[in-house]
Amino acid sequence: MACRKSYKLKKTPSTPIISWWNPQLETRKKEISALKRRAQRSFDAEKATFQLKAKIKQSIFKKEVLSAKRNCFKRNCTQDENVYGKFFKIAFKNSAAPTDLFTLIDNQQRGSPRDIAKSILETLYPTTIETTNQIQSPKQQLLNHRLPTRN
Repeated sequence: MACRKSYKLKKTPSTPIISWWNPQLETRKKEISALKRRAQRSFDAEKATFQLKAKIKQSIFKKEVLSAKRNCFKRNCTQDENVYGKFFKIAFKNSAAPTDLFTLIDNQQRGSPRDIAKSILETLYPTTIETTNQIQSPKQQLLNHRLPTRN
């Protein structure tokens, strides 16, 4: 007991729980690493095919990770368990207090706590629907733009 008080013990950092990580992402990551290992151990033609497959799966994996990160907050806020839990504290840590929030939004909310939480989320973070005709990447704009032809 005296030893614990006289000497400082090294505190081991605990790994934080990542809320957006799921088992599907873990299996995708393992598949990609397996393809990379196969590419390293194989020769010429097989190596190129394994590298190509790994790159394709890597790009799909990156998109899935981004969508998981984006959808995590909204999914966790709409859970019924603890509406004012960890994610609520993260969202309103440096912004308006919950009492101020209801004065900003029309306070004629009726229904279950889940419905109220959904309406608050929709007013704070409106969903935007992008149509392919309205928003185009610079490459698509160049392809659609026709240059004058020489006669």
